[in-house]
Amino acid sequence: MARLAKPPDAVWERYWTGVYNRLERNIGWILASLGAIICLSWAAWEFSQKFVDEFLLNPAEPLILRVGVVALILGGIILFVSILRERLTLRRSERYKEIIR
Repeated sequence: MARLAKPPDAVWERYWTGVYNRLERNIGWILASLGAIICLSWAAWEFSQKFVDEFLLNPAEPLILRVGVVALILGGIILFVSILRERLTLRRSERYKEIIR
């Protein structure tokens, strides 16, 4: 039975540092995205009190329409944060990385 050679300690240290860095950055992006979504949702709620009072809390409007409008607004906020995060991530990477010379 063949055994694999044990890598040197420097290789393991570099491996775990890379895993830790990726995990740390992913958690940071998740928390930053969640915070942005919460803050933007709160801002949308605060600056649209008239809309909320006259439309969302109005029992004369159909419930399905009110739920749809809330879903549309929250979906827009989430997409905005997602696209912003993606643009910031891509901004750091090299544009012409996959071009063969």
